[in-house]
Amino acid sequence: MEKSLAEHRQLASDLSLGSSNELIYRTALDLLQEYCGSGSHLDFGCGQGHFLKQLESKFPELKLSGVDLMKKPEKVSGAVEWFAEDLNQNLDLPAQSLDSISALEIIEHLENPRHVFRELYRILKPGGTLVLSTPNNETWRAILSYIKRGHFVAFTDRDYPAHITPLNRKDLLRIAEESGFSFQAWGFSGKGCLPGMTRFSWQGLSLGMLKGLRYSDNIFMVLKK
Repeated sequence: MEKSLAEHRQLASDLSLGSSNELIYRTALDLLQEYCGSGSHLDFGCGQGHFLKQLESKFPELKLSGVDLMKKPEKVSGAVEWFAEDLNQNLDLPAQSLDSISALEIIEHLENPRHVFRELYRILKPGGTLVLSTPNNETWRAILSYIKRGHFVAFTDRDYPAHITPLNRKDLLRIAEESGFSFQAWGFSGKGCLPGMTRFSWQGLSLGMLKGLRYSDNIFMVLKK
């Protein structure tokens, strides 16, 4: 039987597992420390709350909240305000209410990135910061996958319907500027798997010499309102 839209979105959420990896979390923490101050912070697409726990430890002065289709796990601190919402829809959050937002490995799961950027812009205060990450579709591995299989490596049938929206830097810049954001910086996770040999990384092969755009599996973007 054909799934309803709500069931399809719930399946995509379940397949995402609600978590990322420690390297992505560390990179995001470094960017937040460099570009963000104190105040209120929302983790958009917070999943099981792993990054919220790290934020609470690293930045105890932040007033933290999270939003995700998943329900609030018991391990997330009671001090963290949690909103259980469909991230494809308008958020039930007031305009200009947040100083910073993290959106880690979530935009590729959502149907309309322009809508997402507009919503995040709406709820940020003037001068607020957004730190976003997504699979990097400009690595050699992603490019070779596209040539060979017709799809980027993180968007094959194996990843569907969790990963549905591949974006490159030009896409991200266009959408951000259309939404009103000011671009600040790119960042990279610093780890990238070799094509066809995912047990090995470019960094291990080159003793850390190969890094950046073509050799990092995840890309970060820092934006200001």
